Amino acid sequence: MSASTITRYVKELNDLGLIEIETTRSSVGTEKKIIRITQKGKEIINNIKKLNEILS
Repeated sequence: MSASTITRYVKELNDLGLIEIETTRSSVGTEKKIIRITQKGKEIINNIKKLNEILS
């Protein structure tokens, strides 16, 4: 998967409120992004797991 594809998916998940992105700088000045799943994202994952159990 290309970097641009990953960037597009991360932006889409962020726009949907499923993840949050924190941008920080390292001690040498390079940018670092920390991506965390939100409560809404966790709820969606749990719902998908339940559906998967029902369909299996």
